[in-house]
Amino acid sequence: MVILKGLSSDFLKKLKSVVCTLGVFDGIHLGHQKIIRKLVKEAKKLKSKSVILTFESHPMKTTHDSSPLIITTLTQKEKIFREFKVDILIIINFNKRFADTTAEKFVEKILVKKLKIKKIIVGFDYLFGKNREGNIEFLKEEGKKYNFKVEVIKPVKVNNIVVSSTKIREFIVSGNLNMANKMLGRFYSVVGKVVRGEGRGKILGFPTANIEVFNESIPLGGVYIVNIKIGSKLYHGVCSISRPSFEVLNPKDKILEVFIFNFKRNIYNKIVEVTFLKKIRNSICFSSVDELIKRINKDVKIAKKFFKVD
Repeated sequence: MVILKGLSSDFLKKLKSVVCTLGVFDGIHLGHQKIIRKLVKEAKKLKSKSVILTFESHPMKTTHDSSPLIITTLTQKEKIFREFKVDILIIINFNKRFADTTAEKFVEKILVKKLKIKKIIVGFDYLFGKNREGNIEFLKEEGKKYNFKVEVIKPVKVNNIVVSSTKIREFIVSGNLNMANKMLGRFYSVVGKVVRGEGRGKILGFPTANIEVFNESIPLGGVYIVNIKIGSKLYHGVCSISRPSFEVLNPKDKILEVFIFNFKRNIYNKIVEVTFLKKIRNSICFSSVDELIKRINKDVKIAKKFFKVD
């Protein structure tokens, strides 16, 4: 997969035709996956390149005072797009200038002139352009004008609920990872950097890796069974989250404490991925250190039984 930062690359000038889809793709959930599979299939059928146009950060960070909590980092999205065998990923810096691009100009200057679009595939609720003025009907009219086809993908439902990034965020931060995972089509994971903590875990006999998370959607406080990926190696463990509320997170609330089984390496400043497999319990206030240690031992025992390890 070729990754391009912006639309000024000479690589684009060499393209003859593309099948394109575009959007934030936060989470790359089942609905997004349906679009991407269709994109790749149609590109092969039309002997064109499959192109995804996405953004470096959520557009609402530019257009609004507040924006949704990010589910997947750009690096995570790049990895997943690559797994779907997309030909070209174009990453746009959604700044104020880009935000002022009208729907008409977006089609003419970007889709037609820059990308030489042959077909565009979008979700059922797709909106684009300045103030989200462009809708699917407008896109179809532009398709007739510039000779490209438009295909609209119907929504995907889980438990009779339409899959969306908004719903997934709600499920993650409320601790309903079961529904979040069903809508994602995979276990939810976060990426972060290992930082120095206060050493409390080591004192209790359970040294933890303190991870400063890059993702913004953090599960509700509690203890979770997790996988931890460090480089190319996968480890098992338990993760404690002390996030107290549903509000926007402070930096200190984005620290996960992860106890990795049978692990003694120094991994400070390493980038790791934590995948949430199952929730063990909610957060508990303990009356004594002994009570806390007893409960941690129980959590570890539950997790090891899950993994079938000693």
